[in-house]
Amino acid sequence: MTDIWQLREGERLDDLVRDGMKIIQRTDQFCFSMDSVLLAHYVNIRAKDRIVDLGTGTGVIALLLSALGARHITALEINPVMAELAKRNVEGNHREDYIQVIHCDYTKANALFPSGYFQSVVVNPPYREVGTGNTNSEPGKALACHELGASLRDVFQAAQYLLAYGGRLTMVHRIIRMALIQRKSWLSTERGNKMNEVEKGTLYLVPTPIGNLSDMTERAISVLKEVDCIAAEDTRHTRILLNHLDIHTPMVAYHEHNKHEAGPKLVEKMKEGMSLAQLSDAGMPVISDPGADLVKLALEEDIPVVPLPGPNAALTALVASGLDARQFTFIGFLPKTTAKADKLIDQVEPLFMTLIFYEAPHRLKATLKYLRKHLGNRKAVLARELTKKFETFTRGTLDELLQELETEPARGEYVVLVAGKSEEEAQQERSEESDWRKRAQELAEDMPLKEAARQTSREYNLSRREIYQYLLTLKD
Repeated sequence: MTDIWQLREGERLDDLVRDGMKIIQRTDQFCFSMDSVLLAHYVNIRAKDRIVDLGTGTGVIALLLSALGARHITALEINPVMAELAKRNVEGNHREDYIQVIHCDYTKANALFPSGYFQSVVVNPPYREVGTGNTNSEPGKALACHELGASLRDVFQAAQYLLAYGGRLTMVHRIIRMALIQRKSWLSTERGNKMNEVEKGTLYLVPTPIGNLSDMTERAISVLKEVDCIAAEDTRHTRILLNHLDIHTPMVAYHEHNKHEAGPKLVEKMKEGMSLAQLSDAGMPVISDPGADLVKLALEEDIPVVPLPGPNAALTALVASGLDARQFTFIGFLPKTTAKADKLIDQVEPLFMTLIFYEAPHRLKATLKYLRKHLGNRKAVLARELTKKFETFTRGTLDELLQELETEPARGEYVVLVAGKSEEEAQQERSEESDWRKRAQELAEDMPLKEAARQTSREYNLSRREIYQYLLTLKD
């Protein structure tokens, strides 16, 4: 086995004066100075944090960070000579468990790491712009001193991509260039980048997959990683998703049974600067979940509410249903009480647009019978287990769907879509209405209004009260 510390031509061995560590340096490459030592000691180190060292050189900063307590360090270096030297130094000091050296261009780090992967970025970049001062004749030293491989703007753009929300960028540079940084505002110049940043004191509405976990958007993942807290309808259910995405953001329960207590507390936290993501168990928040109450509370306190686009069962079912998707009404779950359900159906029955309902399997048959009774035998679609392995669409009339359920019991979650009223139905109703009105008037000529209303009601199966009120208007 080759001795790591066996020096090659042009190399020297220096003492880091820390935990007995040593470091190999080359005379034809950049050798670290006091800047590196001071920078390493200035980093706010937390053992659990993932730290990335941009342009590690000999690996000196990474080694010092490991001595100071860091346990998850990634060291990036574009110079192949220095990358190989850094690997030797890490191995020689037995820091392989703490430090990973990667030979790469850190301006292309997005090809290696997901956005927001690190809690800390450390960098001792080249101090001079290209064309200023004398450029060293040694290529390795020139690359370390002048911005030949990466500009200062590149440093900030890489840090912006790599850092998680609330993360820290620690660097050392000349004061004259720091003034340029403040003037340029490189961390938030482009509106597109700004829109992807998580803001303090903001409520984010984040959709979650309705079945297929691959439907989670990149932006949604980023927000969930960066917010201070996640409000979940069912924390156990949401934990499965977060574990799948390797997201470790703290969660709190926010659901129908605790919203009155939890909602105001969450709003107060957001007023103090906490960023919060609200999730449904599946699909778009606020729709058929208590998120609507939280949004209302937030807006009352002038807290920004930012919605993210994403999965939604109603729209997913609608676009594949074959029914009219130009105009539709989303109803969700029918009220459990008959009186409330009747009132709702009376409002939507005359509409010429597609009606969209949600329903659980144990209530599906009863709901279809109810809709058949109050809407007639309209065309309808059952969308089941959307985006999942057993996704199915069953199309037909309400009668046909009910017959289907006799042989195929309901399983899974359903979206029920019912065609709106047709023009033919509307014409028939207008004709029938004209018929009973005419009949009621004829009877009223020969008998009291109440009796005429009663008889018309029996003949046309209509409300006696409605007919009587109509006759009273004629008398007036």
